[in-house]
Amino acid sequence: MSPLDAVREFVSVDFEFSSPSGHRPIVRCLAAREHRSGRRFLMSQDELVRMKTPPFGIGPQTVVVGYFLSAEMACFQQLGWPQPANQLDFFVEFRNQVNGHTLPRGFGLQGCLHYFGEPLVEEKEHWREVAIRGPETAAELRGLMNYCMEDVDACVRLLPKVCAYLHTHDDLLRALLRGRYAWAVASMQHGGIPIDIPLYTWVNSRVEAVGKEVRESLNPKYGVFRADGSV
Repeated sequence: MSPLDAVREFVSVDFEFSSPSGHRPIVRCLAAREHRSGRRFLMSQDELVRMKTPPFGIGPQTVVVGYFLSAEMACFQQLGWPQPANQLDFFVEFRNQVNGHTLPRGFGLQGCLHYFGEPLVEEKEHWREVAIRGPETAAELRGLMNYCMEDVDACVRLLPKVCAYLHTHDDLLRALLRGRYAWAVASMQHGGIPIDIPLYTWVNSRVEAVGKEVRESLNPKYGVFRADGSV
């Protein structure tokens, strides 16, 4: 008996979003599917921003699944949703099995699908561009959500293969512990790195002067700097 059999619900999730450099994600849509019942969820940005919790369960009887789950957890945090009780990151579990190997298609979702003999997800640059700028028509929104669901369906197919090496309940608990790190990563990205702005501004204003002082103190003894300040 697989330890997965004891789990009531597995929900694979994927968001499409844009993420300008240095900014939090702009969520465009969500696709999700509960593995056992087959229930599917397709939600637009307008629907998501009105929700205080996800449209699916995130309690102790549910495991939320994704590939490189920190991206999905970043969207959770941007939407103000609570942390799922259980998280399972297929990227982490896949790397746990193949670290040290070179794979022909790498360690991303496509590489994982190829490794386990599953059909690849068709990559469409057009939908990435739509996610970055935001859908402008109802047809674009439907297309983007359908594109998002393709990754979800891929994770549904991968569950029994990626997790086949989890033989006991304790193995599953360790996988869920690894999965919780996705929330920690998303929290760091959401909060950013604290910066003392006054000190940062002062240091920046002193860079040239400090550099000059360093060169003048070191050069008489070591002669490491040229006249222009280069080494």
